[in-house]
Amino acid sequence: MANIDRADLRDVDLNLLVAFEALMQTRSVSRMAQRLRIGQPSASHALKRLRALLGDPLFVRTPAGMIPTPHALALAEPIRAILTSIERTLFARASFDPRAERRVFRIGAMDYVQAVIADPLLAVLQAQAPGCKLILTTTDCDTAGRSLARGEIDLAIGAFPQIKAGSHQELLYRERYECVFDAKACRLGKRVTRAQWLALPHVIMSVHGDYSGPLDDVLKSSGEQREVAVSTPNFLAIPFLLRNKRLIAALPSRMARAFCGRLGLSTCPLPFTAPTFDVTMIWHARTGDEPGAAWLRDQITAICRRIDAA
Repeated sequence: MANIDRADLRDVDLNLLVAFEALMQTRSVSRMAQRLRIGQPSASHALKRLRALLGDPLFVRTPAGMIPTPHALALAEPIRAILTSIERTLFARASFDPRAERRVFRIGAMDYVQAVIADPLLAVLQAQAPGCKLILTTTDCDTAGRSLARGEIDLAIGAFPQIKAGSHQELLYRERYECVFDAKACRLGKRVTRAQWLALPHVIMSVHGDYSGPLDDVLKSSGEQREVAVSTPNFLAIPFLLRNKRLIAALPSRMARAFCGRLGLSTCPLPFTAPTFDVTMIWHARTGDEPGAAWLRDQITAICRRIDAA
């Protein structure tokens, strides 16, 4: 095969090939101009450039119209194939068939979000996409953006208050806190008063290993303070720390409803008005239109809606 100097292609205007095909189909410069929505002078100029480029008259004017030369007839099918290939390459969107797909989905999420969403998501994958695997990693507001930018995860789920609203995120649900405690060990009933809540030592979740959280800001505004006995970076550790102990915690309501009853713990509303927080799904712009990533996001959205409906 002869070597092709790519520099020779710099003078080839793709629009000339489009004009060639239109002229081959219409056999008229004026009708070719109408089809391409250009003026007739522009159409005539395109034919002139084609002739110069290919070194052949290509189309000869006759009473019956513009008749293609043998060279034009020989080029017709290859040029049509070239244009079809370009259209498919540039504009055809890949499809996603869950049952036929073989891929790994990577999700970064807060541990409690994993506990709430992972089980129903795994059930969906096993039923609809049995060839797909799932990798869950712990992601917080400090690392989510970097992990997405590096392509380490396909999406992140959690509370990301520092990330401004934009097109590459979706609010999954708004979360509130609930009291969680071992009623027998704490000698409490089904409800907790503000005085009881303040009197008990607390277990809190803190990513940074300190002894305060958003609820402490509420208490500070009223001149109150709670005693924090244990701080852990994992929400999921807290229910196990509460069992058979005189301790109390505030946990996200969906986690409290899903798990604490199984451990024999009691839950009730907080005895004061507390801030809620948004659980958001975020992704990188490069995966916004990728069919597989879009399918995964749709499944997670549907799961969150079913949990709320239940």
